[in-house]
Amino acid sequence: MDQKLESSSVLTSEALRAAALATSARRGVLVARRRIVLRWLAWLLWGWLLPVIGLTTVLAALLAFASITFWGPAKVLDTSQTWLSEQLGVPPSKAADRPFDDRLDKPSATPPTFNTTMPSVTPQLQIDRHYSSREQSNAAVPAAPTTPTAPAISTLPNPSSPPKPPGAQP
Repeated sequence: MDQKLESSSVLTSEALRAAALATSARRGVLVARRRIVLRWLAWLLWGWLLPVIGLTTVLAALLAFASITFWGPAKVLDTSQTWLSEQLGVPPSKAADRPFDDRLDKPSATPPTFNTTMPSVTPQLQIDRHYSSREQSNAAVPAAPTTPTAPAISTLPNPSSPPKPPGAQP
């Protein structure tokens, strides 16, 4: 009796192989279905969704350019800011409360004035046109007295080995 219980609880090699094949087949069906779904989604994305997004973007840009040309930038900007503040629930900024200057619609005879009372954030940099890097490098090394008629001596070091012909191996 003990042998009968042991033999029923231990699978034979054929039963183990059949169980593994059945499990693999079930898993293969799920993987195949998932791959088919992903392929259809990729086809829909690349074939339909991205071109629709691109076409919508181009049409929105053309509509914006046409409305700026037809109504002028001041009216389009004011209308779009008002619409956005109403849709998003954001109160307009204090700059939007001021009337918009129509300088963009018609050329002005006077140049625009800038607020010069505000301090500049960037520091005012000045260029020293008489600066020489040679003066800075010679300042660390005391200069040897030279006569004005002495020829200039090259400070480049002499190579320790003769130059190699082109194509020579190191």
